Amino acid sequence: MRKVRKIMALAAACAMIGTMSIVASAADTPYSVSSLTHKVTTVNDTSSTSTLHVNTRPSTGYGGAHVEIRKSNGTFINSKDFPFYVSTTDLTASVPSGEARRIYVGPAVSGQTVIGNLHYYFG
Repeated sequence: MRKVRKIMALAAACAMIGTMSIVASAADTPYSVSSLTHKVTTVNDTSSTSTLHVNTRPSTGYGGAHVEIRKSNGTFINSKDFPFYVSTTDLTASVPSGEARRIYVGPAVSGQTVIGNLHYYFG
């Protein structure tokens, strides 16, 4: 009976460690910007190509938030406008192993200030 309990405890601990590593791969960054601003540089540190997912739901401003993903040298890859208080699909970009991507956030309408929380992860 003790052996069974030890095995169950070990399995539970392994499950928690797996869960923690999944959570650790996601991150949130708050923003308050009035122009397109570099907010995050993230690197794919896995051994294979991964997809970078970016999402936000801006809470203040007019017109929503404009988000761009660029290579580390500034080359544009993809962009999307996120409206206020509406859940939308993620902005995505493929990231080869060992490469970095920069995430920029700005107002979708020039002259506005947008406030929100940028959520990104590799999946």
